[in-house]
Amino acid sequence: MNPAIRAMLSYSLRRRVGGVRFLGALAIALLPTLNLVLDVAFGDDPTRQFDLYLKYIVPICLYFVTPFVTMMTMLPVIGELYEKGAVGYIYTRPAPRWMPIFGLYLGGVSATLLVFFAAAFVPAAFGAIVTDAAPPGRWLSAAFGLFGTLALGGLAYGAICVFLGVWTRRAILWAAALLIGWGVLVGSSPGSLRETSLHYYLFGLARSWCGVAGDTFSGIFPPVVDPPTPLLSIVVLVVATVTFLLLAARCAERRDVM
Repeated sequence: MNPAIRAMLSYSLRRRVGGVRFLGALAIALLPTLNLVLDVAFGDDPTRQFDLYLKYIVPICLYFVTPFVTMMTMLPVIGELYEKGAVGYIYTRPAPRWMPIFGLYLGGVSATLLVFFAAAFVPAAFGAIVTDAAPPGRWLSAAFGLFGTLALGGLAYGAICVFLGVWTRRAILWAAALLIGWGVLVGSSPGSLRETSLHYYLFGLARSWCGVAGDTFSGIFPPVVDPPTPLLSIVVLVVATVTFLLLAARCAERRDVM
């Protein structure tokens, strides 16, 4: 790995996991787990916890955890450099500007994936240990499916946040509009417009990778007659990730450091 990329990756990762924001992101990620804990403690059906993981925790992780954790973790990657007046130092190093930007992105994404790992596996481990609602292998399979979905979402939305951080000083407003407005709201609404939202493809992945057939999962999952295939969803999310990283690099080359 290029030294410039490696140095900024290490710096960004330390910044992302060493502060209060990381604890806040973990708290958001683990909030849906409380429902499972409360159901185990006070529920009257000891066999429904796995169904609860699929019907409640998985969709809430997509609706709520994915956009908010990504914004909390990724927006400061570039934003804090401007706040501290350090962006000039980063941009004037003897390396192409895309290298430190890419390193910052990788560090932020690494921290985001740690949070998403907790969001997927902590409730699954709890359910597998304290309940008999499903075999441990079924819990593990669902957790891997959820983590894979969250990881691809984090890569794509993280790239959007980095692009916005380079492009504008008002990145948080644009991020809220794109990740929550266009992402969650449009992606879960009826009509063909939702196919333009990355969240539509995250929903498709979650349905397939968590092993749930059809719309039995609905409740708070958007009903889809013909959800996108996993391959199509992966292609769309990877293309979006690469596109926004290229846009971020382009903006970094053209933008004044001040």
